[in-house]
Amino acid sequence: MEHVDIQNGQNRQMDFLKLILECKEQNIPFFYISSNFGPYNTQEYFDLVKEVFSNSTDMCFRETYSYNLFKDVATVRYAPDVGFNYKPKQVEKIKDSVGISVIGLEQKPNLSQCEGDYQEFLKTNIIELVKQNKQIFLFPYCEYEGDMDGVKKLINSIEEKYRNSVKVVHYSNSIEEYIDLYQSMEYAICTRFHAMILSSVFGHKFFTISYSDKMLNVINDLQLTKDYIDIKDINPTTILSESDFSKIDDVLLNKIVGQAKGQFKALDDFVLKG
Repeated sequence: MEHVDIQNGQNRQMDFLKLILECKEQNIPFFYISSNFGPYNTQEYFDLVKEVFSNSTDMCFRETYSYNLFKDVATVRYAPDVGFNYKPKQVEKIKDSVGISVIGLEQKPNLSQCEGDYQEFLKTNIIELVKQNKQIFLFPYCEYEGDMDGVKKLINSIEEKYRNSVKVVHYSNSIEEYIDLYQSMEYAICTRFHAMILSSVFGHKFFTISYSDKMLNVINDLQLTKDYIDIKDINPTTILSESDFSKIDDVLLNKIVGQAKGQFKALDDFVLKG
């Protein structure tokens, strides 16, 4: 199975290279915005990706680990994630609300063994938060990757007397309404990468469960929070306290937001030139 995945990745990058070279021949620019790289298994794959990036017009990474791998490539840059460019609205906070981005783990072979402890951790904390008269909102960010399946399992595991205080939020009708509701949370438990980014932008008191190196890299790059846990180390009986939730400092956030505008720098320059 691993060999098949490696070959599929190799084939996809060959297709990308072919496309980028065709664009180059016709003077059509090709931009990568807010990307990350890895993990990878072979030097051959790394070299192929490097060729892809070298032939693109601009390649902007969102974390320094990926940037440092390719920083000798002229087209490669770094800026914080594009999500920091999102402009918050004037949205009223829902008192005692907690937004939880739930991730589906069944489709992630390297994390499926964590599902039981992860689900139990969320269940334990939801029950504790409901006892504190908190309103719980579950946000499945990516149904394609099984987040709704994770939500359904979680809901079905919670006793009815607590379940009545839990609402599942769908974005099938309006992504804007979905994000507005997420902004209106006072607290957040973030497993999805962009839940963490948006919680930073929206001024939530939040706690992060990291499921990937890309999240850890961004947390460490930007010092987003000291309060997080790797999903592989999760203790299903741990109950979060008020002090586990923290809000990003306004001065730091403003600095990051300013730097994140760099994600569009090359594209903006191209448009202005045209």
